[in-house]
Amino acid sequence: MPYRETRSLRKDKQKQAAAKESSREKRRQASLRRLARSAAILALLAAAVVAGWAALGPVRLSAVTDFRKTVGRRGEGWPIETGSGSVLQAAPVGDSLTLLWPTALEIRNPAGYRGLHLKQAYTDPAIRACGPRLLQFDRASGKLALLGKTGPLHEQELPRALFCAGLNRRGDTAAACRAEGAASELAAWDTRGAKAFGWRCEREYPAALQPAKNGRGLAACLIGTDQAGIYARFVAFDYDKDDPVTDLRLPDAWLYGAAQRGNSWLAVGDRAAYLIKSGAGAPEPYPYEGRALQAFSLDERGWCAVLLEDWDNRALLRVYDQRGALALEQGFARRPQQLVCDRGSVYLRFDSALLRWNKRTGFRQGALPEGTQEAFPAGGAAYAITVRSVERVPLKWHAAEEGLF
Repeated sequence: MPYRETRSLRKDKQKQAAAKESSREKRRQASLRRLARSAAILALLAAAVVAGWAALGPVRLSAVTDFRKTVGRRGEGWPIETGSGSVLQAAPVGDSLTLLWPTALEIRNPAGYRGLHLKQAYTDPAIRACGPRLLQFDRASGKLALLGKTGPLHEQELPRALFCAGLNRRGDTAAACRAEGAASELAAWDTRGAKAFGWRCEREYPAALQPAKNGRGLAACLIGTDQAGIYARFVAFDYDKDDPVTDLRLPDAWLYGAAQRGNSWLAVGDRAAYLIKSGAGAPEPYPYEGRALQAFSLDERGWCAVLLEDWDNRALLRVYDQRGALALEQGFARRPQQLVCDRGSVYLRFDSALLRWNKRTGFRQGALPEGTQEAFPAGGAAYAITVRSVERVPLKWHAAEEGLF
């Protein structure tokens, strides 16, 4: 091979080698940039997690403590003998059950383990539950306490007897009491127990309070009187603003409770349910057409179920989804004794039968112990309270009886 051809071939190989080396360097640099971006994203996520973890305060610590203290614990099991009429109030706290006795409050997990037992220090106690948190308050003294599944988180006290109290899933709390120089006084606390909001109401009395899901706002259902009769007032607050973001008056009405739906609220009254958008001048009503409200239930996702008195002594169930659309309207030949709306499913208790409805399965029925007076669904089971015991009953769902409809 001539010298010139050999030299040219050598140069081509050198160029190819240089090109390969350049390509490898570019790939290495691109890989380093991807790693740097991934590290930055992970650092931001870690910072957000740490900030959120710290912001939750005692609620965060409770979640860790609840798991550590209850995992693997079998407890006394179910059923629990109660004696005649000794349970004052019960409420689910996550997958556990709260039992309020005349002399104590306790929370038991699905295995029957008693994770929390407190002697009753309140004269006129009541409880509110949301997700894994429980609020116990004393309507006589103005005291209230936020509880986890295994221990108290913080306590608060208002100067006078309480009208009502509210709780969200985060652990933000609110309460209302009588006030000197005004009709009532509202207060709200964050998850750490620090006061986040206070407001004096000149003329109306609170019927229900609900902290916003983000912990930075509050909705209040108020009742007032004037010469023409009673009226309802719905007020929503943003803690960062001086004036209410929503303030509506509903003549000749009564409001019982509210649930948040995005930037809106759904309030349930005696004559209609109302979809109230932030800053709106008027609510969007869902009227009952003259039927009397028998019961209602709001879940934390914004679903609403109302049970109305229909004609001929029948019961009419209406279910509204989280967008406010009517998801179900169903009449029943018998009147159910209990209504529970939970995570998009609606449960109706007819004596010792539990009827469940959701969009996926329609109506299904499960059996409860004879003599059940109250039942709370918990996953694939239900806590059933009878006159003499509390049981955790596995539920086997089957087609609903036609005689109910």
